[in-house]
Amino acid sequence: QDLDGGSDGGVTVWGGGHVGVFDYVFITTPSIDPMQTWLSDNGFAVPADALPVLEHYVAEGFYFVAMKVDAEASGVAGEASTSTVLFRYPDTRRAYPLHMASIGAAPDTDVVLYVVADARVDASPYPTLQIDPADLQATVSGSTYAVNYDEVFDRVIADAGGAAFVTEYCDRVAELPRWSPSLSDVLFHFSGYLTRLRTRMSGDRMADDVVLVAAPAGGLVSRDFSFVLHVASRPSSGSITRRIRTSSS
Repeated sequence: QDLDGGSDGGVTVWGGGHVGVFDYVFITTPSIDPMQTWLSDNGFAVPADALPVLEHYVAEGFYFVAMKVDAEASGVAGEASTSTVLFRYPDTRRAYPLHMASIGAAPDTDVVLYVVADARVDASPYPTLQIDPADLQATVSGSTYAVNYDEVFDRVIADAGGAAFVTEYCDRVAELPRWSPSLSDVLFHFSGYLTRLRTRMSGDRMADDVVLVAAPAGGLVSRDFSFVLHVASRPSSGSITRRIRTSSS
């Protein structure tokens, strides 16, 4: 919606409100210093190591949503029981602010993107890769077996320099009820294709935002893999084939 902004110490406040246990405001600023002052004066915590990242987005002319927990609404004093917040806004560019996610990111942070579009998408400018089913193996131990999917996943990312995404799934949205009722509920009003992109990346690798672009190769990506199952207790019996579903549910 259109917002009428008012200036406050070099920061333009475009509006705000309350959702769940959060108080929020929409702001813009021409430089980082007044933004840092305004946020601090209004009770928003700003870690020092976040400033260079925020400055990047200030220079790009981004709007910011500043949020803080309303202690009274959160229930228990000193604790906050939060819930998911959904953002909707119009934009001509499909992007995810991955550089912003670098603030406070753990050494190995999983990022999972579900994207509904007219076709399969890639995570530009990062290499967007796939798991080679030939690399997957499983070993039986007793009545269970372990698959090396996570090991292969990590190796694919590492071989790309530690900054890449893996396409774990792409299919028509209409196919969702077969395996994910929860996603089906969310995407009931959508059509097209659902792509699941995942990475495991350290914060220092999150130098660029993800721009979601049409995948040049196109096509569907199955979440089913066939692999060779090595029966450790019977080494002379050879190998048998089983089918798994990846962690892309």
